[in-house]
Amino acid sequence: IDSPSLGITLDTSNFFVNGVDPLKAIDIFNDRIYHTHLKDSILTPESYIGTSVGEGNIDFPSVIKKLNSIGYSGEYCVEYEGTEAPEIGLSKSMNYLREIILD
Repeated sequence: IDSPSLGITLDTSNFFVNGVDPLKAIDIFNDRIYHTHLKDSILTPESYIGTSVGEGNIDFPSVIKKLNSIGYSGEYCVEYEGTEAPEIGLSKSMNYLREIILD
């Protein structure tokens, strides 16, 4: 559908755990990315484990740099599905993201 009303949410971990590099997804969907979920995870042979952002396998400095390079101006949302208490995982995620976004 060729309509500016239809875009995607770039969910970094959902792409990653399904075998799609989030950087490649940014290249593919480019100006159709309207919202971004920053979520991290570690792949295991059986599945994946959610982590705080910055503690998993996703290269977030490169993700942020790539989004900036395409002029992304949508919202960022931290999504956490780790094993620590949510207030701990979200706090760690926010602190990490402040460092790389403000860098």
